Amino acid sequence: MTTKPTVVTGPTGQVGLHLIDELLARGRRVRALVLEGDEGLRDRDVEQVVGDVRDPASLREAFQDAEVVYNLAAIVSTSENPGPLLWQVNVDGARNTARAAREAGVRRMVHFSSIVVFDPLPLDQPLDERRRRISDNEGSPYGRSKALGEAAVLEEVGRGLDALIVYPTVVVGPNETHHQGIVRNLIAKQHLGQLPALFTGGFNVVDVLDVVHGALAAEAHGRCGERYILGGHWHSVAGFCRIAEALGVGKAPRWQLPLWLGHAALPAATWAAALLRTAPLFNAEELRQLAGNPNIRSDKAARELGYDPRPIDEALLRCKDALEAARTPHAAAAFRG
Repeated sequence: MTTKPTVVTGPTGQVGLHLIDELLARGRRVRALVLEGDEGLRDRDVEQVVGDVRDPASLREAFQDAEVVYNLAAIVSTSENPGPLLWQVNVDGARNTARAAREAGVRRMVHFSSIVVFDPLPLDQPLDERRRRISDNEGSPYGRSKALGEAAVLEEVGRGLDALIVYPTVVVGPNETHHQGIVRNLIAKQHLGQLPALFTGGFNVVDVLDVVHGALAAEAHGRCGERYILGGHWHSVAGFCRIAEALGVGKAPRWQLPLWLGHAALPAATWAAALLRTAPLFNAEELRQLAGNPNIRSDKAARELGYDPRPIDEALLRCKDALEAARTPHAAAAFRG
C-alpha cells in the first residue's frame, strides 16, 4: 500500500469528517487542508496544512507528494443572496484545486458536486447523469456555482488531470458543522418538539456513510472524467418524519401545508425574519427542492462502483443518538449540529 497521503479539502464538514474516519480505518495516511482557526480535526490522527482553496500556494503545499485528492471544500447555501464567498470557494476554489492537483501529478481527484446542478424537469422521467445541467440563469446561486465549479474541474481533465465527479443527494447523518442541513432544520426540531407542521413534497435522502463508501469506490473503480450520482431513496417529508418518529426521534407533525401556500407566504416569512434578525423559516430554494424529481437514479454507480445505498433508518438512529448525547455536558463533542 502506498504511503503517500490522501488529501481532503473541506475536511471538517459533515461528509469530510466521515470520509476521514473511513480513510483512517482503512490504514490510509490523511492530510487535510484546514482553514486557520478550524479545530474540527483536533481528535483525529491527521496531518494538517493550514490553507484555503482560494489560495493556490497553500494548495501546492498540501498536494506535495499526494496520491489522491478529495475536494469537498464548498459553501452550502439555499440563500438567494449568499455573497461573494460562495462563488470564490465553489467556482474559483474548484478551479484552483483541480489545477494544483494536475500540476502536483496526483494519481486521482474525486470532486464533490451536488444533485442540484441537474435540471429536475421533466419530473415524470428518471433523472440520471445524462440529464441537462442548469444554466447560468436557472436554479439557486448555490446550484449555479456548483455547476460552474465542476465545469472548471473538467477543463483540467482536458489538460491531463485524472478526476471524476460525484453527486450526493440530501445527506443524512451527524456532524452538520458548516451548514443548516436536513438534520438541523428538520430532525433536530422534530426531536425537540419544535416542528409544528410540514410541507408536502419530498426528497431523495442518503446515509452519509453511503456517500463516503461511494466516493471511495469511485476513487478505486470510477472512470476518468465520468460523473456518478450517489443517491439513496425518495421519501415524502411526512413519510420521512414518520420513520424518524418510529425510531424514537420525536413525534412527527400531523399538519401538512401545500407547497403553493409556502410560496404565497414567502414575502411574509422573509419580512418577519428581517424584522427579528433571524434566518427565514424557509426560502424559495428549499420549496423548489421539495418539488424536485422523485426518481433520481444511481444505476450507473451501482453498475460501475458496486454502489448499494441502505435504507435511511440507520442514519436516523445515529442522528437520534447524537441529538440525545447533545443534551449532556459533552454535547459539542458528540454532535456538532
